[in-house]
Order: sequence, then structure tokens, then C-alpha cells
Amino acid sequence: MKSQAFVRYTFHPAVRGGEDDLAVRDLLTALQPAGWQEDDDDRTVRFWLPSGARAPEQEARLTRLAMLGALSSEAQESGWLYGWRRFHHPVTEGVVRIRPPWYPAKSGCLDVVVDTGMAFGTGSHFTTRLCLRALQDVPLGSLVDAGTGSGVLALAALRLGFDPVWAIDNDPVAVESCARNAAVNGLEPHVFLGDVTDARTALPAADVMVANLLRGPLLELARRLRAADAGAWAPTRLLLSGLLEEQGDEVLDALEGYALVRRAVSSGWLLLDCARRV
Repeated sequence: MKSQAFVRYTFHPAVRGGEDDLAVRDLLTALQPAGWQEDDDDRTVRFWLPSGARAPEQEARLTRLAMLGALSSEAQESGWLYGWRRFHHPVTEGVVRIRPPWYPAKSGCLDVVVDTGMAFGTGSHFTTRLCLRALQDVPLGSLVDAGTGSGVLALAALRLGFDPVWAIDNDPVAVESCARNAAVNGLEPHVFLGDVTDARTALPAADVMVANLLRGPLLELARRLRAADAGAWAPTRLLLSGLLEEQGDEVLDALEGYALVRRAVSSGWLLLDCARRV
């Protein structure tokens, strides 16, 4: 049987951080690449799509992506899948180990298997690692993973002992990926489609909310936390990441009713750990 041919795309964003990052992530997720990888501290993204004619909506997404930076393509050499899999390797933060399914489990770790093919979230990004570490430094309880992606943080939280855990995303591909990864791990988060920044999405009351988003959505989430109905569901602890270090003060200023517990920084990326004022 003849193997399927693929095209490798290389994308260099014009701007790092901010709303463009969210747009790039959404476009790449919607394209549903067969594989992807980030290099050079997120300054280069490579992804693979089957060769041949593309649906009009795929072409439109590629066009929009090219408007956000430099996009090039080339026919991919045979064996690309093996090389791509070599790029993705296990990530360990504290007692939690995130691994692709082609790596074996390791004794002495809380094991989370994540299929990296469809939704973004392998555990390797600085912001994800900051969140994985922070989850091990807050009291256990119920938890909401806002913008769950592939479900890394929700599944890690369950492994750590948080219960119940809700995993929310506004992208159907991410919701499907999270549910699939949960089944592989034998874990049962409550996964549903919704936008945590939109008041029309009812949010469960939880002790902790982890939100690895970007500046724009985090500011919208802060505005929602100030709304009249927020008291019914506002978490006791907020773990907010996806921010560049210089964006932290703006988000903190928007968070009424919360006090900063600590900041954590890794390679210019920031996590804010905040507690609700009593």
C-alpha cells in the first residue's frame, strides 16, 4: 500500500505574545495537523498536512495564518513521522510526568499520557510547566481547567488528587481531544464545550481555577469575576498563566477581590497565583 504524502509548513510569527498568539493557536487547531512542533522558544512552528487539494476553509485558514507572520511549505521527506515523534518527549514537573503514548510509563511518577496529534498541549510549553508546578503547591479540592486544550492540566490535577475536575474549552476539537486523552488514562474529568469568558457559559463552583490562556482572555475572565453573579462560582484560588512577564500587572489590576500569593517566571513567561480575599 502506498503511504500518504504530506506537506510540511513552517511558520514564523510576526509578533510574539498577545492576541496574535491566540489567533495562531486557534488557526492551527482548526487545521487539525497530522503533527506539529514548536522550536526556538515558540518562534517557529512546524506542522504537517496531507498533500493534495484542500477544502476552501482550510485554504482560508492558511491564508489568515500567513497574514500573522511568514508561512512556507515544502513536500515532506519520507520518515517525517518518526522524526516528529522523536521531537516530543516526556516532561516531568515535580511528581507529574506527561508523556506521549509511544513512551513507556516510569515508576515513581504520576503518569499522564497525552496524544499530541490534534489539540495543542503537550506539557512542554513554559506556561504549562508553570501550571503543573503550581498545582502541586495549592491545597487539593475541586478544580476547573479553563481552556483545557488536550486536557494536560485537568488530567494532571486528577492524578494529584483534585476532585471533581471540570475541563472546559470553546473549541470542539480540544474537547474531543481532552475526552479521548481522559479515556486513555482511565480518568473522568467533566469535559464540556464553553467559553469561560462568556457569561452565557455557566461555570461550576470550584476551589481552584487554572487558566493557561493569554492576556486578552484572562482580562475578560477578570471582568467576569467582577460581575454580580461571580460570587456563586468564584474560585478560592486562581492560577493564571499564558502571560508574558510584563503583562502581569495589568491582569492583577483587573482582578478585584483577589490578592497575589506569588509570581512564578520561566523564560519570560509568567504565572500568577492569586487567592480570593475573605
